[in-house]
Amino acid sequence: FFFDLPHTAMLPVPTTDPDAPVKVRLFKGAVYQDVWAAVLFLVHMTVVLSAALYTLGTGRVWDSTTWFPWAQSDPSLSSHPSFQPPLLSTEGFSPSPSPMPLACVTWEQPQYVAAGVTGGVVLTTGLAVAMGWMLLAAQQPLHFLRALLAGYVCLVLTAFLVTVLATGFSLPTLLILLCIPLYFWWWRLLWQRAEFSAVVLKRACATVQDHKTVGGMALSMVLISALYKVVWVCALNVATQQWHVYPLVFCLLWAELVFRNIAHTTVCGVAATDFFVPEGVPNPVWGAFCRTCTYSLGSICFGSVILAVVQFVRVIANSLKNEAARKKNPVLMLIACCIEFFLSCVEAMIEYFNRYAFVQVAMYGKGFIQAAKDTWSLVKTAGVDAVINDLIISKATGMCTFLSAVFIGLMTGLVSFGVAHGNWWTACDEHDLLVASLIYASIAGLVAFIITALIHGLVFGILDSAVVAFFVCFVEEPEVLALKHPELSAQINAYIAGPSQSDSV
Repeated sequence: FFFDLPHTAMLPVPTTDPDAPVKVRLFKGAVYQDVWAAVLFLVHMTVVLSAALYTLGTGRVWDSTTWFPWAQSDPSLSSHPSFQPPLLSTEGFSPSPSPMPLACVTWEQPQYVAAGVTGGVVLTTGLAVAMGWMLLAAQQPLHFLRALLAGYVCLVLTAFLVTVLATGFSLPTLLILLCIPLYFWWWRLLWQRAEFSAVVLKRACATVQDHKTVGGMALSMVLISALYKVVWVCALNVATQQWHVYPLVFCLLWAELVFRNIAHTTVCGVAATDFFVPEGVPNPVWGAFCRTCTYSLGSICFGSVILAVVQFVRVIANSLKNEAARKKNPVLMLIACCIEFFLSCVEAMIEYFNRYAFVQVAMYGKGFIQAAKDTWSLVKTAGVDAVINDLIISKATGMCTFLSAVFIGLMTGLVSFGVAHGNWWTACDEHDLLVASLIYASIAGLVAFIITALIHGLVFGILDSAVVAFFVCFVEEPEVLALKHPELSAQINAYIAGPSQSDSV
């Protein structure tokens, strides 16, 4: 699945020879990178799985007295909700009270069937709407981006006006008013740069639509991540002292990042394959996934562990802040808050940097250190363009997610209210029936909102990875762009020459 690539260095691509070995630049061969990080990650997975099997085999996981023993011996800690056992013993178990505190409300087969059908309809509708947004973006990318940018500005202005009407003019609102000219200038910049973003978005949408199995790959990584969390919760029972929890927290953060970056790197590999080999290769998604999980796994684990360390220190800082709040120590709280804020900024920068570094890993099979060096060179030459491109597309996809989630949530709530109020709980009087129907409709609408947002996040997350990959390809490989994608090259050159020449994008 390496397209018969030789185990040699990458070769240059002459723009005059149409038969030049462009594929050689895509992936330099079967070279395992950062093996130590991959081995360490696999060892960590083995340890966590062994701990989970031990707790299941000994029955400790079902015994609530074995959870957080240090907290149970300290009344000040045992009352804190964060130290309550995740799993309760079945002895003396009593079901939780009904979420609807009305005696006439009962849940029977019709209610359960209706709830299941509603969930299935919401899932299907959410996925269909997300794919509809992507189809619209592929057909009219420039109008898609600019319309959603305008919608985002209208949403911000509406929120500002509502705040002013609700609270009146204050110092923060006056400061916001003073910043309106700057905001308008920034919005105009995004509006103009949307032309280049439209070119990148259109190509990314084409890749995602042509290789629909990337959705299944991303979903499989989500399921693997969820399964790991279940195993991790079982393994958490081995902690007998409070400090034992911290290594397990680090393992959870690291594994979550690795699973997420495997999906991101695989999508980037598929996009790079389409860029370098537009005529197509057999099973590009499977090939990219295999490369990611074998030769590039160490690089992914290496890059992920750096971010996991920062996140872990943030967890410790947050723990210190909570401890200071419990002891009412304002000085320690202030220090912990400052540390947490600083680490959050560092975390955001590293996470953003890693997204582009993993493109280098996916495209060329580089080790993480070399990928980071090359990404830094890219940042110095085209970092502003990358940030603006990401801002434009992220604002557009964010607006799509918000609009879809609100619409589907409202429709689900209205339909649920109508069904519940008309056919269910006939034993209730009019007032109780109205209250029960409103509670059920609110819960159904909120669940539909969350499900729709998660589905859109998965779909647009795949699209975002493809956008990042194609941006790097366009910037770093202009010769390949001109040779293999002359139409895209002409559109980008027209944009660089002047906005008026690129209106046909």
